[in-house]
Amino acid sequence: MKKLICYSFAALIFSAACQNNPATQEISGNDSITEAAGLTEMAGNEAVAATPESNPFPWDFPLSTGARFENGQWAISPYTFYHTTLDKGGDLTDQALIFYSATIDSAGETYSKLDRRVMPNSLIIPIPTGQTAKKGDILLTWWQSGSGMQRAIVTDAKNPGTPAVDYLDLDYSDDKENPGFANENSGEVLKPNTFVKLTDGEWNPGMPIAIRSGSKWKPAKLINATTDRVIASVFASHIISVGRSECKLLPLSPDFRKGDAVSVVFVDEFQDGYEVVKYDKGIGRVWVKQTGKDKIKIVNIFQVTKSL
Repeated sequence: MKKLICYSFAALIFSAACQNNPATQEISGNDSITEAAGLTEMAGNEAVAATPESNPFPWDFPLSTGARFENGQWAISPYTFYHTTLDKGGDLTDQALIFYSATIDSAGETYSKLDRRVMPNSLIIPIPTGQTAKKGDILLTWWQSGSGMQRAIVTDAKNPGTPAVDYLDLDYSDDKENPGFANENSGEVLKPNTFVKLTDGEWNPGMPIAIRSGSKWKPAKLINATTDRVIASVFASHIISVGRSECKLLPLSPDFRKGDAVSVVFVDEFQDGYEVVKYDKGIGRVWVKQTGKDKIKIVNIFQVTKSL
């Protein structure tokens, strides 16, 4: 809980810094927007790198995957932390790059502008308009009364275009005296055109994946994928790119039973030696404990798996 509060406070500071920095302020027309990042927006709303040397994108991944972008469309991107890091001359691969919501001001083939900042398209997750949902669907959205990218499970779809959800990436507690953020925001109604449904087996943004690291598997959120590469958000909101062959999609609707042997996320990796105590599929939460011990831990469905 303290960690989320710190992140929110840091985000406010960073966002204010970006808005006051001339290097990230919007310039009328299609002239240069982000000189500090070495980016120039050209006629036709196509934003490109000024030179290969000035391109700040340090990951082995395409700048665009061909996703459809539209002006005025909602999107999720790490635009505030990305440009704050660039302005300070920092290393993008060694920074927390938290994804926040914004609308796309100017859509381009490779780069697009959102909230006065130009970003590589592969670090922008567009939210298609007109999406609907049904109860039990897993959606990619953001915490709409807070901040930050979220996966959420639909708990009420009486109005399919504005479903009520429980946020899966917020902490959950069954202690009524000390509820988690997920409990406190349970049943929040999403605004229209602010979510997209995730589908089992598809390598789409927001999907839960596990990435092989030596003999270990690490949890991650998929940002984008090609036929052979993946770019993903891992522990502490760092962004990495790896070969797709080193990754596995995790199921959106797993089947757990009491007593199942499972692997559970501990800090930044899946660890064996746990068993299922309880599974509430309706809210996407699993109660687990280490085999032979009594302490119970509550995790979301993306933090526990029967096989890797």
